[in-house]
Amino acid sequence: MTNQNQYLLKLAKRNAEAYIANPKTKAAMITGSVAEGLCDEYSDCEICFYYDELPSEAELHLTQQQNQGSEPLWTLGSLQEGSFAESYLVKGVEFQIGHEVIANWEKEISTILEEFDLSPMMKAMSGTLIGIPLYGAPLIQQWKAKISNYPDGLAQKMVEHYLTFFAIWGMQEKLARRDTTLWYYQVLVESAQNILGVLSGLNRLYNISA
Repeated sequence: MTNQNQYLLKLAKRNAEAYIANPKTKAAMITGSVAEGLCDEYSDCEICFYYDELPSEAELHLTQQQNQGSEPLWTLGSLQEGSFAESYLVKGVEFQIGHEVIANWEKEISTILEEFDLSPMMKAMSGTLIGIPLYGAPLIQQWKAKISNYPDGLAQKMVEHYLTFFAIWGMQEKLARRDTTLWYYQVLVESAQNILGVLSGLNRLYNISA
């Protein structure tokens, strides 16, 4: 583990304490590059908190102040919907903090594992597998055990979904005589993404960028 990784891990644990102190918090974990030990001087910190009921806007604002955080860089979702993310700076480091109602999160897990829904939440499932529990470890370990059991149906769905390629290699001579440069590179990028998707399905990975 690099010095930068140790520093960010220590800073993340310190900032998480203010959220964990709220009795509404049932579980917390660090994820992303800090959890993987792959961060550098440009890395941010990703922390997820789980609740039976989300904190109020005033409670979250107070916690941000306790952490000496900057004004929010961005927010995503809403407290009313049971899923909310925020980002702010602490000592020059961007903290991306997710707040999730446990019932919503467990429903998302079931939807992916049982209905094979290829939703953006698959990245969160990948993040859970690498996550470092800070609080509520037994609950997080239950999620890890469930998510690690990658179903055959999901692997097949991944491969079928991404096994789509435009046969651009058969048209290169014609395209060279037309103004199609932007479209040509767009097809190449989409093909690369689809290759990653197929490989992710074959190797039972949730995140195609993993």
